[in-house]
Amino acid sequence: MSAKENGPAAASPGRLTTLDALRGAASLLVLFYHLDDVLVALGADPPFGGLGHGGARGVDFLFVLSGYVMARVYLMDRERRTSATAFLRQRAQRLLPAFWTVSLAALALYVAGYGGMEKATKLEPLRLLASFLLLPQDHQPLLNVSWFLVYEAFFYLLVALALFDRRIGFAAIFAWQGLVLALLLAGQHVGPSEVPNYLSPRCLGLGIGIAFAMLGRRIEQRCGLRAMSFAFVAAAGLFLGDMVWEGIGERDTHGLPILLLDLAAGTVLLTVTTLERRGGWKAPRPLAALGSISYSVYLTHFAVLTLSVRFIASLGMPVGQATALACAVAALAVGASFHRWLDAPVQSALRGRQMARKAETRRTVGVEASHRSA
Repeated sequence: MSAKENGPAAASPGRLTTLDALRGAASLLVLFYHLDDVLVALGADPPFGGLGHGGARGVDFLFVLSGYVMARVYLMDRERRTSATAFLRQRAQRLLPAFWTVSLAALALYVAGYGGMEKATKLEPLRLLASFLLLPQDHQPLLNVSWFLVYEAFFYLLVALALFDRRIGFAAIFAWQGLVLALLLAGQHVGPSEVPNYLSPRCLGLGIGIAFAMLGRRIEQRCGLRAMSFAFVAAAGLFLGDMVWEGIGERDTHGLPILLLDLAAGTVLLTVTTLERRGGWKAPRPLAALGSISYSVYLTHFAVLTLSVRFIASLGMPVGQATALACAVAALAVGASFHRWLDAPVQSALRGRQMARKAETRRTVGVEASHRSA
Protein backbone atom coordinates (compact mmCIF):
# COMPACT_ATOMS: atom_id res chain seq x y z
CA MET A 1 0.00 0.00 0.00
CA SER A 2 1.23 3.44 -0.79
CA ALA A 3 2.36 5.96 1.75
CA LYS A 4 -0.09 8.58 0.59
CA GLU A 5 -3.08 6.27 0.47
CA ASN A 6 -3.67 2.71 1.57
CA GLY A 7 -3.56 1.33 -1.95
CA PRO A 8 -1.10 0.69 -4.74
CA ALA A 9 0.10 3.77 -6.53
CA ALA A 10 2.83 4.82 -8.84
CA ALA A 11 5.77 6.63 -7.33
CA SER A 12 5.12 10.33 -6.87
CA PRO A 13 7.06 13.29 -5.53
CA GLY A 14 4.94 13.31 -2.35
CA ARG A 15 5.38 9.61 -1.67
CA LEU A 16 6.96 8.74 1.66
CA THR A 17 9.02 5.59 1.33
CA THR A 18 9.41 5.31 5.10
CA LEU A 19 5.68 4.74 5.55
CA ASP A 20 5.73 2.09 2.83
CA ALA A 21 8.64 0.41 4.59
CA LEU A 22 6.98 0.51 8.00
CA ARG A 23 3.81 -0.98 6.53
CA GLY A 24 5.90 -3.71 4.95
CA ALA A 25 7.75 -4.39 8.20
CA ALA A 26 4.50 -4.58 10.18
CA SER A 27 3.02 -7.00 7.64
CA LEU A 28 6.13 -9.15 7.89
CA LEU A 29 5.79 -9.24 11.68
CA VAL A 30 2.18 -10.41 11.36
CA LEU A 31 3.25 -13.10 8.89
CA PHE A 32 5.86 -14.50 11.28
CA TYR A 33 3.40 -14.36 14.17
CA HIS A 34 0.96 -16.51 12.22
CA LEU A 35 3.75 -18.84 11.13
CA ASP A 36 4.64 -19.36 14.80
CA ASP A 37 0.98 -19.83 15.67
CA VAL A 38 0.33 -22.42 12.93
CA LEU A 39 3.42 -24.47 13.76
CA VAL A 40 2.79 -24.52 17.51
CA ALA A 41 -0.86 -25.50 16.92
CA LEU A 42 0.39 -28.59 15.06
CA GLY A 43 2.71 -29.53 17.91
CA ALA A 44 5.98 -28.23 16.45
CA ASP A 45 8.49 -26.19 18.40
CA PRO A 46 8.20 -22.41 18.00
CA PRO A 47 10.49 -21.40 15.11
CA PHE A 48 13.31 -18.91 15.55
CA GLY A 49 13.31 -19.25 19.31
CA GLY A 50 9.70 -18.06 19.57
CA LEU A 51 10.56 -14.54 18.40
CA GLY A 52 7.78 -14.67 15.82
CA HIS A 53 5.17 -14.80 18.58
CA GLY A 54 5.90 -11.16 19.38
CA GLY A 55 4.95 -10.27 15.83
CA ALA A 56 1.33 -9.88 16.95
CA ARG A 57 2.34 -6.31 17.80
CA GLY A 58 2.59 -5.71 14.06
CA VAL A 59 -1.20 -5.48 13.96
CA ASP A 60 -1.17 -2.81 16.66
CA PHE A 61 1.29 -0.85 14.55
CA LEU A 62 -1.03 -1.16 11.54
CA PHE A 63 -3.90 0.32 13.56
CA VAL A 64 -1.82 3.39 14.43
CA LEU A 65 -0.51 3.62 10.87
CA SER A 66 -4.04 3.61 9.47
CA GLY A 67 -5.17 6.47 11.71
CA TYR A 68 -2.01 8.42 10.92
CA VAL A 69 -2.34 8.06 7.14
CA MET A 70 -6.08 8.76 7.02
CA ALA A 71 -5.58 11.94 9.04
CA ARG A 72 -2.64 13.18 6.95
CA VAL A 73 -4.18 12.40 3.59
CA TYR A 74 -7.85 13.25 4.17
CA LEU A 75 -8.62 14.95 7.47
CA MET A 76 -5.77 17.49 7.44
CA ASP A 77 -5.42 18.23 3.73
CA ARG A 78 -7.97 20.97 3.10
CA GLU A 79 -6.80 21.39 -0.51
CA ARG A 80 -7.94 17.89 -1.52
CA ARG A 81 -11.50 18.51 -0.29
CA THR A 82 -12.45 14.89 -0.87
CA SER A 83 -16.17 14.38 -0.46
CA ALA A 84 -17.48 11.71 1.88
CA THR A 85 -18.96 9.71 -0.98
CA ALA A 86 -15.76 9.91 -3.02
CA PHE A 87 -13.75 8.77 0.00
CA LEU A 88 -16.00 5.78 0.65
CA ARG A 89 -15.93 4.85 -3.01
CA GLN A 90 -12.12 5.00 -3.04
CA ARG A 91 -11.87 2.87 0.09
CA ALA A 92 -14.38 0.32 -1.20
CA GLN A 93 -12.60 0.05 -4.54
CA ARG A 94 -9.31 -0.43 -2.75
CA LEU A 95 -10.37 -3.01 -0.17
CA LEU A 96 -13.25 -5.05 -1.52
CA PRO A 97 -12.16 -6.62 -4.85
CA ALA A 98 -9.13 -8.39 -3.40
CA PHE A 99 -10.90 -9.15 -0.13
CA TRP A 100 -13.93 -10.69 -1.85
CA THR A 101 -11.70 -12.71 -4.17
CA VAL A 102 -9.77 -14.30 -1.30
CA SER A 103 -12.99 -14.73 0.70
CA LEU A 104 -14.59 -16.66 -2.17
CA ALA A 105 -11.54 -18.92 -2.31
CA ALA A 106 -11.86 -19.54 1.43
CA LEU A 107 -15.58 -20.22 1.02
CA ALA A 108 -14.84 -22.81 -1.67
CA LEU A 109 -12.38 -24.57 0.66
CA TYR A 110 -14.84 -24.71 3.55
CA VAL A 111 -17.71 -25.87 1.32
CA ALA A 112 -15.40 -28.66 0.09
CA GLY A 113 -15.06 -29.80 3.70
CA TYR A 114 -11.76 -28.24 4.74
CA GLY A 115 -11.64 -27.77 8.50
CA GLY A 116 -14.56 -30.12 9.17
CA MET A 117 -17.35 -29.28 11.60
CA GLU A 118 -15.08 -26.83 13.40
CA LYS A 119 -15.38 -24.45 10.44
CA ALA A 120 -19.00 -25.26 9.55
CA THR A 121 -20.26 -22.37 11.71
CA LYS A 122 -18.65 -19.93 9.28
CA LEU A 123 -21.00 -21.16 6.53
CA GLU A 124 -24.19 -20.07 8.27
CA PRO A 125 -25.96 -17.55 5.99
CA LEU A 126 -25.98 -14.61 8.39
CA ARG A 127 -22.34 -15.17 9.29
CA LEU A 128 -21.40 -15.31 5.61
CA LEU A 129 -23.27 -12.06 5.00
CA ALA A 130 -21.51 -10.40 7.92
CA SER A 131 -18.15 -11.70 6.71
CA PHE A 132 -18.52 -10.40 3.15
CA LEU A 133 -19.89 -7.03 4.32
CA LEU A 134 -17.20 -6.61 7.00
CA LEU A 135 -19.76 -6.45 9.80
CA PRO A 136 -19.07 -7.48 13.43
CA GLN A 137 -20.17 -10.89 14.63
CA ASP A 138 -19.73 -13.14 17.65
CA HIS A 139 -17.44 -15.51 15.77
CA GLN A 140 -14.31 -15.31 13.66
CA PRO A 141 -15.19 -14.17 10.12
CA LEU A 142 -14.96 -16.43 7.08
CA LEU A 143 -11.50 -15.11 6.26
CA ASN A 144 -9.66 -15.20 9.58
CA VAL A 145 -7.44 -12.18 8.99
CA SER A 146 -10.34 -9.98 7.86
CA TRP A 147 -11.21 -9.12 11.46
CA PHE A 148 -8.78 -6.19 11.10
CA LEU A 149 -10.75 -4.93 8.09
CA VAL A 150 -13.96 -4.91 10.12
CA TYR A 151 -12.43 -2.24 12.36
CA GLU A 152 -11.04 -0.44 9.33
CA ALA A 153 -14.44 -0.31 7.62
CA PHE A 154 -16.05 1.21 10.70
CA PHE A 155 -13.23 3.73 11.00
CA TYR A 156 -13.68 4.71 7.36
CA LEU A 157 -17.34 5.46 8.02
CA LEU A 158 -16.31 7.85 10.81
CA VAL A 159 -13.69 9.49 8.58
CA ALA A 160 -16.36 9.92 5.90
CA LEU A 161 -18.63 11.53 8.48
CA ALA A 162 -15.81 13.96 9.36
CA LEU A 163 -15.38 14.79 5.68
CA PHE A 164 -19.12 15.47 5.42
CA ASP A 165 -19.29 17.52 8.63
CA ARG A 166 -16.03 18.09 10.46
CA ARG A 167 -17.54 18.85 13.87
CA ILE A 168 -19.95 15.94 13.92
CA GLY A 169 -17.37 13.52 12.52
CA PHE A 170 -14.65 14.40 15.01
CA ALA A 171 -17.18 14.36 17.85
CA ALA A 172 -18.14 10.82 16.84
CA ILE A 173 -14.49 9.74 16.67
CA PHE A 174 -13.72 11.28 20.07
CA ALA A 175 -16.82 9.70 21.64
CA TRP A 176 -15.91 6.28 20.26
CA GLN A 177 -12.32 6.54 21.42
CA GLY A 178 -13.44 7.82 24.82
CA LEU A 179 -15.77 4.85 25.29
CA VAL A 180 -13.06 2.36 24.33
CA LEU A 181 -10.58 4.05 26.69
CA ALA A 182 -13.12 4.10 29.54
CA LEU A 183 -13.80 0.38 29.13
CA LEU A 184 -10.07 -0.33 29.08
CA LEU A 185 -9.38 1.70 32.23
CA ALA A 186 -12.37 0.11 33.97
CA GLY A 187 -10.96 -3.34 33.23
CA GLN A 188 -14.01 -4.38 31.22
CA HIS A 189 -13.29 -7.35 28.96
CA VAL A 190 -14.94 -6.86 25.56
CA GLY A 191 -13.82 -10.14 24.03
CA PRO A 192 -10.90 -11.01 21.76
CA SER A 193 -10.09 -8.48 19.03
CA GLU A 194 -10.32 -11.29 16.46
CA VAL A 195 -14.09 -11.29 17.10
CA PRO A 196 -14.68 -7.64 16.16
CA ASN A 197 -17.15 -5.55 18.14
CA TYR A 198 -15.66 -2.04 17.66
CA LEU A 199 -14.74 -1.77 21.35
CA SER A 200 -11.40 -3.59 21.42
CA PRO A 201 -8.54 -1.64 23.04
CA ARG A 202 -6.72 -2.02 19.74
CA CYS A 203 -9.11 0.58 18.30
CA LEU A 204 -7.28 3.19 20.35
CA GLY A 205 -4.41 2.92 17.91
CA LEU A 206 -6.57 4.57 15.24
CA GLY A 207 -7.22 7.59 17.44
CA ILE A 208 -3.59 7.80 18.51
CA GLY A 209 -2.56 7.76 14.86
CA ILE A 210 -4.90 10.69 14.18
CA ALA A 211 -3.55 12.59 17.19
CA PHE A 212 0.08 12.20 16.09
CA ALA A 213 -0.76 13.28 12.56
CA MET A 214 -2.60 16.40 13.72
CA LEU A 215 0.01 17.38 16.31
CA GLY A 216 2.84 16.48 14.00
CA ARG A 217 3.28 19.82 12.27
CA ARG A 218 3.61 21.70 15.55
CA ILE A 219 6.11 19.17 16.86
CA GLU A 220 8.07 19.23 13.59
CA GLN A 221 8.48 23.00 13.84
CA ARG A 222 9.74 22.89 17.41
CA CYS A 223 12.05 19.86 17.28
CA GLY A 224 15.33 19.60 15.43
CA LEU A 225 16.43 16.60 13.41
CA ARG A 226 18.71 15.39 16.20
CA ALA A 227 15.84 15.32 18.68
CA MET A 228 13.67 13.55 16.12
CA SER A 229 16.38 10.94 15.53
CA PHE A 230 16.70 10.32 19.26
CA ALA A 231 12.92 10.00 19.65
CA PHE A 232 12.81 7.53 16.77
CA VAL A 233 15.51 5.32 18.26
CA ALA A 234 13.88 5.38 21.71
CA ALA A 235 10.36 4.63 20.43
CA ALA A 236 11.49 1.95 17.99
CA GLY A 237 13.63 0.36 20.69
CA LEU A 238 10.68 0.28 23.10
CA PHE A 239 8.38 -1.28 20.52
CA LEU A 240 10.90 -3.87 19.32
CA GLY A 241 11.99 -4.63 22.88
CA ASP A 242 8.42 -5.46 23.84
CA MET A 243 8.12 -7.77 20.84
CA VAL A 244 11.25 -9.65 21.85
CA TRP A 245 10.01 -9.84 25.42
CA GLU A 246 6.68 -11.32 24.34
CA GLY A 247 8.39 -13.66 21.89
CA ILE A 248 11.06 -15.25 24.05
CA GLY A 249 9.11 -15.14 27.31
CA GLU A 250 6.54 -17.67 28.41
CA ARG A 251 3.79 -18.35 25.90
CA ASP A 252 1.20 -15.54 25.83
CA THR A 253 3.35 -13.29 27.98
CA HIS A 254 1.67 -9.90 28.25
CA GLY A 255 4.13 -7.13 27.47
CA LEU A 256 3.78 -3.40 27.82
CA PRO A 257 0.32 -1.80 28.04
CA ILE A 258 -1.23 -1.32 24.62
CA LEU A 259 -1.50 2.44 25.09
CA LEU A 260 2.24 2.71 25.63
CA LEU A 261 2.93 0.62 22.54
CA ASP A 262 0.54 2.75 20.47
CA LEU A 263 2.29 5.91 21.64
CA ALA A 264 5.63 4.39 20.66
CA ALA A 265 4.22 3.49 17.22
CA GLY A 266 2.87 7.02 16.76
CA THR A 267 6.26 8.46 17.69
CA VAL A 268 7.97 6.22 15.14
CA LEU A 269 5.56 7.34 12.41
CA LEU A 270 5.91 11.03 13.19
CA THR A 271 9.69 10.95 13.42
CA VAL A 272 10.33 8.93 10.25
CA THR A 273 8.04 11.08 8.12
CA THR A 274 9.73 14.22 9.46
CA LEU A 275 13.19 12.79 8.94
CA GLU A 276 12.35 11.79 5.38
CA ARG A 277 10.83 15.14 4.43
CA ARG A 278 13.37 17.31 6.23
CA GLY A 279 16.39 15.10 6.62
CA GLY A 280 16.35 13.14 3.38
CA TRP A 281 15.91 9.74 4.98
CA LYS A 282 15.11 6.94 2.56
CA ALA A 283 13.72 3.56 3.50
CA PRO A 284 15.33 0.29 2.40
CA ARG A 285 13.92 -0.57 -1.01
CA PRO A 286 13.01 -4.18 -0.18
CA LEU A 287 10.87 -3.07 2.76
CA ALA A 288 9.27 -0.27 0.75
CA ALA A 289 8.50 -2.75 -2.03
CA LEU A 290 6.97 -5.12 0.51
CA GLY A 291 4.83 -2.26 1.78
CA SER A 292 3.43 -1.72 -1.71
CA ILE A 293 2.13 -5.32 -1.83
CA SER A 294 1.37 -5.69 1.87
CA TYR A 295 -2.42 -5.77 1.46
CA SER A 296 -2.23 -8.78 -0.85
CA VAL A 297 0.27 -10.47 1.45
CA TYR A 298 -1.95 -9.79 4.45
CA LEU A 299 -5.03 -11.29 2.81
CA THR A 300 -3.34 -14.46 1.54
CA HIS A 301 -0.52 -15.28 3.95
CA PHE A 302 -2.45 -17.09 6.67
CA ALA A 303 -4.08 -19.53 4.27
CA VAL A 304 -0.78 -20.18 2.48
CA LEU A 305 1.04 -20.81 5.75
CA THR A 306 -1.68 -23.12 7.07
CA LEU A 307 -1.94 -25.19 3.89
CA SER A 308 1.86 -25.34 3.41
CA VAL A 309 2.61 -26.47 6.94
CA ARG A 310 -0.16 -29.09 6.94
CA PHE A 311 0.95 -30.42 3.56
CA ILE A 312 4.54 -30.79 4.77
CA ALA A 313 3.36 -32.47 7.98
CA SER A 314 1.19 -34.89 5.97
CA LEU A 315 4.32 -36.04 4.12
CA GLY A 316 5.95 -36.92 7.41
CA MET A 317 8.68 -34.36 6.90
CA PRO A 318 10.15 -32.61 9.96
CA VAL A 319 8.97 -29.04 10.43
CA GLY A 320 12.11 -27.24 11.49
CA GLN A 321 13.63 -23.80 11.00
CA ALA A 322 14.38 -24.31 7.31
CA THR A 323 10.84 -25.54 6.62
CA ALA A 324 9.36 -22.63 8.52
CA LEU A 325 11.45 -20.18 6.52
CA ALA A 326 10.41 -21.88 3.26
CA CYS A 327 6.74 -21.52 4.23
CA ALA A 328 7.26 -17.82 4.96
CA VAL A 329 8.91 -17.33 1.56
CA ALA A 330 6.03 -19.19 -0.10
CA ALA A 331 3.51 -16.89 1.61
CA LEU A 332 5.39 -13.82 0.39
CA ALA A 333 5.61 -15.24 -3.13
CA VAL A 334 1.88 -15.99 -3.28
CA GLY A 335 1.06 -12.54 -1.93
CA ALA A 336 3.33 -10.88 -4.49
CA SER A 337 1.80 -12.94 -7.30
CA PHE A 338 -1.72 -12.12 -6.15
CA HIS A 339 -0.83 -8.44 -6.16
CA ARG A 340 0.80 -8.49 -9.57
CA TRP A 341 -1.68 -10.63 -11.46
CA LEU A 342 -4.98 -9.76 -9.76
CA ASP A 343 -5.03 -6.86 -7.32
CA ALA A 344 -2.88 -4.39 -9.27
CA PRO A 345 -4.66 -4.98 -12.64
CA VAL A 346 -8.08 -4.64 -11.00
CA GLN A 347 -7.05 -1.41 -9.28
CA SER A 348 -5.63 -0.08 -12.55
CA ALA A 349 -8.86 -0.92 -14.39
CA LEU A 350 -10.99 0.75 -11.73
CA ARG A 351 -8.86 3.89 -11.82
CA GLY A 352 -9.11 3.92 -15.61
CA ARG A 353 -12.90 3.69 -15.50
CA GLN A 354 -13.05 6.45 -12.92
CA MET A 355 -10.85 8.74 -15.04
CA ALA A 356 -12.97 7.99 -18.10
CA ARG A 357 -16.15 8.92 -16.21
CA LYS A 358 -14.58 12.18 -15.06
CA ALA A 359 -13.47 12.99 -18.60
CA GLU A 360 -16.95 12.27 -19.93
CA THR A 361 -18.47 14.48 -17.24
CA ARG A 362 -16.14 17.34 -18.17
CA ARG A 363 -17.03 16.95 -21.85
CA THR A 364 -20.75 16.97 -21.04
CA VAL A 365 -20.41 20.08 -18.89
CA GLY A 366 -18.39 21.79 -21.63
CA VAL A 367 -20.99 21.00 -24.29
CA GLU A 368 -23.82 22.27 -22.07
CA ALA A 369 -21.90 25.45 -21.32
CA SER A 370 -21.28 26.09 -25.04
CA HIS A 371 -24.97 25.60 -25.80
CA ARG A 372 -25.96 28.07 -23.10
CA SER A 373 -23.47 30.67 -24.32
CA ALA A 374 -24.76 30.24 -27.87
